[in-house]
Amino acid sequence: MKERIIVLNGTVILQFEQDYEWKNKKVFKAGNIKPGLYDLYLAKEPNKNSILKGKILFRDKEFTYQTTDLGLIKYKNSSLTFKVELYVTYSLQYTTGKVSIADSKSLMPII
Repeated sequence: MKERIIVLNGTVILQFEQDYEWKNKKVFKAGNIKPGLYDLYLAKEPNKNSILKGKILFRDKEFTYQTTDLGLIKYKNSSLTFKVELYVTYSLQYTTGKVSIADSKSLMPII
């Protein structure tokens, strides 16, 4: 299923495509995130051994999405070694199938 996020006027709108139409799935308050259209279905997997800096945009049951200079990146939640907070900027490193934080100042371990 195709999903996207629209950030506008301090609001986040999560939409899905059904029968060639976009329908609202959830609406919630936006944090400190740049207004725009974010196509979650076009998010890319991170390159191995790369460090990507950007804000965490959204998290669902399967993936965590980060906005970076390279575009939207998705990480499998099962690969995260720490708890992320939405709209916080992280430098994330993907190595050996796990995602860790490259800058440990804001590390919050998973409990």
